[in-house]
Amino acid sequence: MVTASNRQQALAYEQQLELRARLGYLTDVTRTLVVPDPDGKRIGSGASTVYSLLAVLNQELTHIPGDRLNPDLWEQVFRKLRILIVHAGGDSRRLPAYAPCGKLFIPVPGDNDGALTTTLIDRQLPLYLALPGPADDEGQVVVTAGDVLLTFDPSQVSFAATGVTGLGCHASPEEASRHGVYCVGSGGAVRLYLQKPSEAQQRLVNAIDRYGRSVLDIGVLNFDSRTAACLLALFEMCIGGSGQLQWSQSVDDLLKSRGLDVYREVCCALGNDVDFARYRQSAVESGSILGDSFLSRLFSLLSKVPFHAQILGQCGFLHFGTTRQIIESGAELARRDRGLSRLDAALTLNTIFSANGGVLGADSWIEGCRVDAPVQLGGSNIVVGADIESPLELGSGDCMDIVEGRDRSGHRIFFNRLYAVSDSFKGTVSETLFCGRPLRSWLDGVGVTEEDIWPAEIRPEARSIWNARLFPGTRDPSGFYEWLWLFKPENASPSDRRRYVAADRYSLSEMGSLADFEAFYRRRAKIRATEISHSLSAIFRPDSRFSAPELAWILEHSDQPGTLLKGLVSEARWHAGSCSEAGLQIFTLSRIVHSLGTAIASLNERNPELAGRLVGGLETSLPAEDIEWLESQGLRPDAPQPARWREKAHDFAFDQLGCAILDSASPTLQEPPRNALRPDEIVWGRAPARLDLGGGWTDTPPYSLEFGGSVINAAVNLNGQPPIQCYVRVTSEPVIRIGSIDQGTRTEISDFDSLLNYRQATSEFGLAKAALALSGFCPAASPAGQSGNLLSVLEQFGGGVELTTLAAIPKGSGLGTSSIMGAVVLSVIARMLGR
Repeated sequence: MVTASNRQQALAYEQQLELRARLGYLTDVTRTLVVPDPDGKRIGSGASTVYSLLAVLNQELTHIPGDRLNPDLWEQVFRKLRILIVHAGGDSRRLPAYAPCGKLFIPVPGDNDGALTTTLIDRQLPLYLALPGPADDEGQVVVTAGDVLLTFDPSQVSFAATGVTGLGCHASPEEASRHGVYCVGSGGAVRLYLQKPSEAQQRLVNAIDRYGRSVLDIGVLNFDSRTAACLLALFEMCIGGSGQLQWSQSVDDLLKSRGLDVYREVCCALGNDVDFARYRQSAVESGSILGDSFLSRLFSLLSKVPFHAQILGQCGFLHFGTTRQIIESGAELARRDRGLSRLDAALTLNTIFSANGGVLGADSWIEGCRVDAPVQLGGSNIVVGADIESPLELGSGDCMDIVEGRDRSGHRIFFNRLYAVSDSFKGTVSETLFCGRPLRSWLDGVGVTEEDIWPAEIRPEARSIWNARLFPGTRDPSGFYEWLWLFKPENASPSDRRRYVAADRYSLSEMGSLADFEAFYRRRAKIRATEISHSLSAIFRPDSRFSAPELAWILEHSDQPGTLLKGLVSEARWHAGSCSEAGLQIFTLSRIVHSLGTAIASLNERNPELAGRLVGGLETSLPAEDIEWLESQGLRPDAPQPARWREKAHDFAFDQLGCAILDSASPTLQEPPRNALRPDEIVWGRAPARLDLGGGWTDTPPYSLEFGGSVINAAVNLNGQPPIQCYVRVTSEPVIRIGSIDQGTRTEISDFDSLLNYRQATSEFGLAKAALALSGFCPAASPAGQSGNLLSVLEQFGGGVELTTLAAIPKGSGLGTSSIMGAVVLSVIARMLGR
């Protein structure tokens, strides 16, 4: 579950989560749900947690009979679920560059072979999903923050069975003073929870241990089902007009006007040593305005809840909540990933450089840009979403981001946001900085009055930097060049100042609703498509997880899908001529062609015009050698019917896969078969069945050949005997006879056509036929080569073959009969051949 500030942000989150689910990024997630704050009113992380649980209940209770107002029923629902709530609301006042995507989808460094750029949630989610689950039928609610990237070993976590468990790590009292602090007693029980306490306050309550360390709250809370249900009961639940659960109108009014924070009002009420006076003082000093009545109600219930903290031995956390933090945390993350002692260059993400483009500078962040000219950075800079077509120089701390959107009349526009790394778009006019200097001083330097910046409908007491119309909009995406003087208004000419006063300007508040969320992601998608088209060999390397759905998505969003398709065909042809390479490279050709066929078919369903144009365009756009290769493999493009081309591609891929497997087999399997048995000998092979306990099918080709298998199973006999058996003997008559005792069937084979039809779904004894062919009973072993016949191979072998199988297991039992029978048949044939 993800929380959002409003419906517009929630829609953007939903689209990104749905896209990740469609592309296979969320395979371990059963369901996603985005919950915006009611009516777009900020209600705080504590209230958002309850509102999220309420959304879950309303979904689940539609299928469960009973009194919807009964907390026991709520607990019953929660016991069946594992719920992860990631708080990602907020209007990004401290990080305006990523207001269009929200903190959860901030691009971050990370090794990436996928279609989507790596974002904060992509790196957060694997850790959260690996947290330990509850005991059977106990349920679990985990609450965490969306702007923090944590690193710790989840296998070392042990949540308490009841109540609330928070995760913490040791830190200096100075660092802990900027966060929550656990005062931990014996057995991990929390005595007190302190919200951003000074070092003196920490010492006063013995929060600092003998080694001078405090226990810092890293922002992960685990609630058991009973506590989650009890928390809901505090909010005066009732049945609304739609028949769904909702909190009362009085609670709704209170939360929308005053908010409830999960740390300030919930955690501070927990702990063995807390009393109401201390709780009230802590909450009020931390900014709570809920009032004594509601605080008392919260305390009376929460103070009875068991509260534990687990101190993690090794833990790291990086914040991505402010402009300065993304520079520092981004560089630190990249440094860790690359194994460097320090990062000496600017961090560039999702950015394309032309031959003329380059960046000189360090301690800076460049993301979502196209750089066609030199960039000189003074340090502590961010440049986001810019098309840099001519030289750009920024001073120390200068930041700019360009966001596409709509003007007040609905026409396309680019918002040019220039500010300083230290600017925080909060607070009053008198206490706010802009471009690194007091706002009023900056206004005087530009030569504008407050009336020029704030519209008349905003009263003087309501004016803030958040609703100040400071940022000019332009029709040209590179229009920011004419406004770079805003960093140093004292250098502006009179005409610059007049132009600024007359410009179409916007506030961050206005841009929150006028920014084009889809354009933000579309830009990154096009950049990513370009990156992939330039690195096809890396995308299809053996350890890459790049998939056909991702390829379809890239083709759909690329500026030059035809060029990308041409590159894929050339890459496939190259691999066709390089199949002698050892290792998993031999499967790359099959993978490219199969992925391409699937992607074209998928694209044909979503955008048939584009799919037809791409396939049809291959005839005229490919070089002659690529066209000849496609023709030779039966893959000639068929523009009117892209779906038919998929079938050709899939057939080709599986044929190549089979050839690759055979070609990679032991050289002895390719030798002409020679009989090693005496006339009176019979080879009898037996094997147990298997019980798959976990990881079933991961040992099945081609998956296992690419990624290896991770299977836990147990070998079992049935009635004291191995139930899978095979007998083979050599006969004087040069024919192959195959029989099945359990099926009561038998066949006689005297030509290669009958032996080599094992690939057909209707072929009888396909396993045995394939094993014989793989063991050398095939045209390649004939003395006459491919033109030879089965009789000549058998005469060279020294007789005929009689092979009988017995599977004393019901068909479809799931006990591995087919794969084990294949191994047994191969083993007895190998023994017959003296191998």
